[in-house]
Amino acid sequence: MKLPSIIIAASMLALSGCAAIHRQEAADSEDILAEAGFKKAELEAHGLKNIQPLQLTKHGDHFDFDDPRFCKCRYTGGENELKVLRDLRAQRVRQHERSAIAIGVIGADEMGWGPWKPEGLDVR
Repeated sequence: MKLPSIIIAASMLALSGCAAIHRQEAADSEDILAEAGFKKAELEAHGLKNIQPLQLTKHGDHFDFDDPRFCKCRYTGGENELKVLRDLRAQRVRQHERSAIAIGVIGADEMGWGPWKPEGLDVR
């Protein structure tokens, strides 16, 4: 195999790994949103202009989390669902920190993202 072929193969492997991580991050966020009571609906193609993908955003009296790339869906909830979401996230972070301490990891935040603290769920 020539050097350029190796570089191309390594780049493709790295990119596919990144895509898998982003897909899992989105799934983690969507799982906890569903658990908090957010309702899942199909994302309408004509409304894709003004969205912030994979980010919980406030729109009047409700909150949306749009995923145009993986599930092509929107999770929508109100203040009650947001409160449950915050409680679930706090509970998961505490559980993760206890587990990290139990196995001897010094700083729980050093372990990166995961289902205990999925990305995009801080309201913007």
